[in-house]
Amino acid sequence: MKDLFVSYEQAAQLKELGMDLGWDNYLRFYDSSTKEFCDVMKDVPSPLKQQVYVWFMEKQGLNSWIMSISDPKETDTKYSYEIKNCDDKLLFDNLEEAESACIDKLIKILKEK
Repeated sequence: MKDLFVSYEQAAQLKELGMDLGWDNYLRFYDSSTKEFCDVMKDVPSPLKQQVYVWFMEKQGLNSWIMSISDPKETDTKYSYEIKNCDDKLLFDNLEEAESACIDKLIKILKEK
């Protein structure tokens, strides 16, 4: 479930850029030593990655998407991101890396505006 949220660093940067992070955000995890579920709240609430993509699209006009790329000759699937009017063509070994890199790039583009 942790992979659904942006990192703490990304959340802090998004807050600086004006994204409203006013919702309460709890991470829930299973503690195998106590065999109980625990809730943890961070100082800066982390939005879901999907919420970040929607915010960039609706509020900033930056459309982005993640793609899986398969080669019939290869057994591994690679991932890439695309951002409208951006020429980056990078490949990543897993989905989480591609998502994180895409959000980092969106933040960088907005900071440069």
